[in-house]
Amino acid sequence: MLQAGHLDRSQMTSRLNATVTNNKVKELSSQLRALGNPRSFVLTDKGQYNGSAFYRFRVGLAHSVLLFTFAVDPHNKVSGLLIGPFNTSAL
Repeated sequence: MLQAGHLDRSQMTSRLNATVTNNKVKELSSQLRALGNPRSFVLTDKGQYNGSAFYRFRVGLAHSVLLFTFAVDPHNKVSGLLIGPFNTSAL
């Protein structure tokens, strides 16, 4: 639960695990908590990139919308994670 500041690092590739430091998790967790609880998750896109499957979700919050993208490698490990503002040009 990223919003709570907890990640199951066993589900991540070693490269992503090294990139996502504890300080980054704390910072992102604080930012996400300030936006409130998610109200909706809508899959907007999925595909393949560099050997990983990626999924993009439109995440509706009380006063904003985020685009949440994550990638999963062939071994079912999370290999990428991106969270940013939602805009139609991102699709």
